[in-house]
Amino acid sequence: MENTIKTILIYFKFLFKELISPLNYFMALLIGVVINYFQGIGLFSSMVPFIVPIIVQSLSKASVKFGNRNLNLLVRLPIEKKDPAFVINTDGEIVVSEGKTKELFTKYNVKNFQDLFENQQMKIIKNLINESCTTKAHASEEWYSPRIEKWYSINMKADEFSNNVLVWLDDISLRKKLDERLNKVRNFST
Repeated sequence: MENTIKTILIYFKFLFKELISPLNYFMALLIGVVINYFQGIGLFSSMVPFIVPIIVQSLSKASVKFGNRNLNLLVRLPIEKKDPAFVINTDGEIVVSEGKTKELFTKYNVKNFQDLFENQQMKIIKNLINESCTTKAHASEEWYSPRIEKWYSINMKADEFSNNVLVWLDDISLRKKLDERLNKVRNFST
């Protein structure tokens, strides 16, 4: 019962935002004038063509936003994520980064994929990007970033509609350090 009330309140919050939106009133004015004009009566003689569009627009927009509320939350996830998530074009230029990723890239002056993994040859970087674009599959590698001084698992997936590549990195520095220590122990014991 409590969840149902919360859900209804969330819907009313969306509805209220739409009811105070000036754009809805402007559109209702245009629609009302057109309807009254084509009916052959005075432009402002009937209020119904002005009121109904406000109600319909507010309800429909609020319903769409309410229905997409979880998707919008999911879209915000990469902004909140500690590890970098961003979009690059096929040349390796960073197209979009937000939140903590943008802060990190500004701090370390990262403008493109080459800046991030400067120890990798551009040819290898291009091959990874091309592999992601041509196969439309998920490409994955593990590389060290000297600029940020961390190891990352690089995950890429091409977006067929924008000709860009989604990139998300997972910090694996701790795992790499543990692997290195384990190798030292193995070498010491043999």
